[in-house]
Amino acid sequence: MQRYCFILMQKHMKLSYTPTRVWKMVPKKLLSLSTLILLIFALFGCKKDAEKIDVGIESKIDQIIENNIDVSKDPGLTVLIQSEGETNFRKAYGLANVLKGSKFEPETPCFLGSVSKQFTATAIMILVEREMITVQQHIKEYFPEYPELWKDVTIHHLLTHQSGISDYLNDHGYTFEGMTNSDALDYIFENGYMNFEPGTMFAYSNTGYIILAELVEKVSGMPFRDFCEEEIFSPLGMRDTYFVDENGQVPDDMAVGHTLTGELLDYNIRTKGDGGMISTVDDMLIWDNSLNTLPIISQETLLTMLSPHSDMNNGAFYGYGYIIDSYGGFDLPSNNGGFRGIFAYAGRIKEKGFYICLFGNSPDYVLFEEVISTSLGHYFDETD
Repeated sequence: MQRYCFILMQKHMKLSYTPTRVWKMVPKKLLSLSTLILLIFALFGCKKDAEKIDVGIESKIDQIIENNIDVSKDPGLTVLIQSEGETNFRKAYGLANVLKGSKFEPETPCFLGSVSKQFTATAIMILVEREMITVQQHIKEYFPEYPELWKDVTIHHLLTHQSGISDYLNDHGYTFEGMTNSDALDYIFENGYMNFEPGTMFAYSNTGYIILAELVEKVSGMPFRDFCEEEIFSPLGMRDTYFVDENGQVPDDMAVGHTLTGELLDYNIRTKGDGGMISTVDDMLIWDNSLNTLPIISQETLLTMLSPHSDMNNGAFYGYGYIIDSYGGFDLPSNNGGFRGIFAYAGRIKEKGFYICLFGNSPDYVLFEEVISTSLGHYFDETD
């Protein structure tokens, strides 16, 4: 088994003819009942084959789930896997809301947690491509009111977690229900500190990605959520991806966080940039595939984002919004997030057209790690 690092606390077939057109092309004398049945199967019965369902990985993940949770009553998860450019596994297990008894479905919306950071970084790089900012600029050029301690912090430092600015979550443990970006920053202005000189070390900072979201708003003149919708989600057709409202409202069909024993433990803060996004595994696949066609950012920008800028001191590096790891001799850019009973993971291996996205709604991160590592092992460790 190849080494793999998890940072935890971290075709369908196109028919050339519509059914009506095909009907007109068939001689009437052949339209017996049996012919019609065969025609219907030919037109609509091939979807499952076209998806190339991988029964091998399905069996393995089914077994992991059977060994760990009772799908009739426990919080669950949804998993999507693409290999060689084909979606060959897409399945959900368990409950999205234990209190309501609602099932987890592949289409269930979920919080992304820190997987949101790759979108924040992309928003920043869109502004860089438009020559509205550069990553070497200091943040106090845009926010002179920020603490003088931050005078040497650049946009690059924020993107790579090298700013030294203390993290309102990991360093301070500061959260309350409904907390917004302004709340988090006000707290850090009053209580924050510098962990080290900017650019000299790596230390994960959610505060830094909140500042990046504020910077997008400052430079673009648009609310961060609107910028992401207009520049990323809408152009790509990601119709089920958005930010939770600051008034705390979430969709009724969402997966909500739970404790290990099933009590509700929802993601209850409303910050943006570091988290706060909601999506589905299907929308995330649209996002990943867009990185091959590059309609949002250029190849040069993507390579910059996926470069190992910051040593995480655990065998992995951090780029711009992505953890840069490796598996089976391939680069594996990924990100994960876990907070208040939710877990999210997304990782890709471009050379093999591979993508895996997993969302879960319990703090049983060991279960999720087993599903991810088993999936990677199935596709990259086995030679049969």
